[in-house]
Amino acid sequence: MAKGIDTFAHESSLENQSYTCAVLGSGLDIVYPKQNLKVFNEIVEKGAVISEFLPGTPPYAYNFPLRNRIISALSDIIIVVEAGEKSGSLITANLALEQGKDVMAVPGSIFSCESKGTNKLIKDGAYPLTCSGDIFDLMGIEMREQNKTIVKSDSSHVNKQVYSIINDSPLHINDIIRVTNIDIKQLYGVLFEMQIKNEILCLAGNYYVKVNYKI
Repeated sequence: MAKGIDTFAHESSLENQSYTCAVLGSGLDIVYPKQNLKVFNEIVEKGAVISEFLPGTPPYAYNFPLRNRIISALSDIIIVVEAGEKSGSLITANLALEQGKDVMAVPGSIFSCESKGTNKLIKDGAYPLTCSGDIFDLMGIEMREQNKTIVKSDSSHVNKQVYSIINDSPLHINDIIRVTNIDIKQLYGVLFEMQIKNEILCLAGNYYVKVNYKI
């Protein structure tokens, strides 16, 4: 239920009628962050919200590394998308390894501080995540080509629009939003997909640059 990709993952699961579970670093009666109250209520109705802390327990900073062992224990695979050198995601990844779980990491630019943790995980033996198929391969699940085609056709126009304005000069995400007028949640999804396809790189400070550009 944290801000960022946690929120996007929950929302995407809810929108697609998939199961999602939030593990809190506070009591069940305390929603943190507060702006996720709507998501919290939806997860309660359609998924599960759990906590090992007593009701009324505030979201103390030291609660979160402690609860991470529950997140990894509930998961079949831990996927780390971005992580700094001291990110809490690395704690979860290490706990997952201790529990015998598989860990995947999205490779990122060597110039991005938010990719230092993921790149180190891969260096230490984590499975690199370069496309959605990597997840299915690791889990031994066969992907349906029909569903894969539908997803591509629905997002192809937006992908082309975003890709057309990103070039060899780093472009801030706010400028991308201003030019394309795309909803920020949808934009983050498109940018993430383009990074997995190695079409663009995310640099420090939310700047994006095209990988295969012509000089």
